[in-house]
Amino acid sequence: AIVSVILVGSLSGSAIREAFLILIDMTLILTFIPLLYLFAALPVLRKRAAGDEHGITRIPGGPLGLWLASGLGFATTLLAIVTSLVPPEHTSQPGLFFLKVGGGCFLLIAVGLVFYARGRRHLESDSRS
Repeated sequence: AIVSVILVGSLSGSAIREAFLILIDMTLILTFIPLLYLFAALPVLRKRAAGDEHGITRIPGGPLGLWLASGLGFATTLLAIVTSLVPPEHTSQPGLFFLKVGGGCFLLIAVGLVFYARGRRHLESDSRS
């Protein structure tokens, strides 16, 4: 129900094409955020696993190849997220488009964080009793 309210709010006053683009851009952003975490975690996890080679596939090129692959992947994903916030050329109100895409993503992430915090608090209270 909460997500439906957010989506209706983000799509109100939009033409069908613009509403479709808003939903596509929000989907892209929300899908690519976890990829940022993956690319950022790659060098950290590789460093933690130093010496334990069991089950690890190394990236060719040594540490330089690792940082290059991780950095380029992160930069490309971040570029895709940023360009998703740019309104299309024939948008009647570019600021409103940006606000709907960015605000809709922010609200959906906030709702997810609220559910996460409530669930975590519930698990902690169960483990204490």
